[in-house]
Amino acid sequence: MQIKKQLMQAYDNISKEYGGYRRKRFPAVLRFLNNSKSPILDIGCASLGYLKDYTQKRKVVGIDFSFESLRKGKQFSKLLIQADAANLPIKNNKFQQISLIATLHHLPTEQERLMALLEIKRVLKGKAIITVWKRWQKRFFPQNLLSANSKVPWGKYKRFYHLFTKKELTMLISKAGLELVKLEDINNNLIAIVQKTT
Repeated sequence: MQIKKQLMQAYDNISKEYGGYRRKRFPAVLRFLNNSKSPILDIGCASLGYLKDYTQKRKVVGIDFSFESLRKGKQFSKLLIQADAANLPIKNNKFQQISLIATLHHLPTEQERLMALLEIKRVLKGKAIITVWKRWQKRFFPQNLLSANSKVPWGKYKRFYHLFTKKELTMLISKAGLELVKLEDINNNLIAIVQKTT
């Protein structure tokens, strides 16, 4: 809980002092988002950096634990909820599309990461996209040989990351009862599309 509290404070401060934070838009994610006009749930939405361009075209519901990030995002959508990715205040089988972009790797324990995926399975009725940072990046060497956990600075603030291998992410997805449809390795990120097992 201490790591999560520190992370929340870091993102609140980043939103207040820097006006939010950057998000690279991967073509694989944009293809996923452009593939449907149904309502979408964006878990770990921050200030809606990824989905702000979609709010005029479709219903976008955002969830994040950072109040200041959500406050910034209100200019794009009013459908923003402060909540934990591992405990979603959403009804079962509610969303055809879910995005979990650069969020899962911030959860400090394996149990919380599993709970987040179990929550996706519960509220999902279509497909979800998940992106995480890859473990075997040169910039984390040699620390990544010893630990998958790291603290990465943003200005004067440090953010917790759990760095994933393909095997670990695949196993976690399977453990949550989700089916892996596609897995890509792009620019030190793993991008997975999942759906409920049939």
